Amino acid sequence: MTGLRRAELPARGIAWPPPGPAAGAAGPYWPPVERDWLRPDGSALPLRLASALLPGRPGRCVVIAQDITEQRQAEHRRDLLRREVDHRAKNALATARAALRLTRAPDLDSFVRAVDGRISALAEAMSVLADTGWEGPSWRPCWPPR
Repeated sequence: MTGLRRAELPARGIAWPPPGPAAGAAGPYWPPVERDWLRPDGSALPLRLASALLPGRPGRCVVIAQDITEQRQAEHRRDLLRREVDHRAKNALATARAALRLTRAPDLDSFVRAVDGRISALAEAMSVLADTGWEGPSWRPCWPPR
C-alpha cells in the first residue's frame, strides 16, 4: 500500500515498533489520524491510521492503515455540490428580487397578480431547466407561447 518495506520506515521518520500511546489516551491504543502518505513515486495516498497494543504481548501492537481515497473524493464532490446549490439559490433569489423591483402596477391587487405571474414564469423556467439537466430547452416547446 505504502510502497515501502518495513526497513525503510525509519528513514521516513516512522518509528517501528511505534512508541506507546500518548499521555492521556483513553486506553492501550492510539486515536485514529488521517494523513496523506507520500509514496516513493511522488503520488499521495490518503490514509487513516489506527493502532493498539496487543493484550498480553508486551511491546507488540497492531496497526491498521485504511485507504480513504474514495472518502476524500466523496467529500470533495459533496463540497462542490454544496457550493453549486448555494450559487444557484443566490441566483434564483437575485432573479426574484429583480422581478419584484421591475414590476409596476396601478394598485396592490394588480401588483400581486403581476409578481405572481413573473414568479410562476420563473418557476416554470426552472422546471424546464431541471427537466433538461440544466442544458436548456429547445425553443420549439417554448414558442409560440401556450
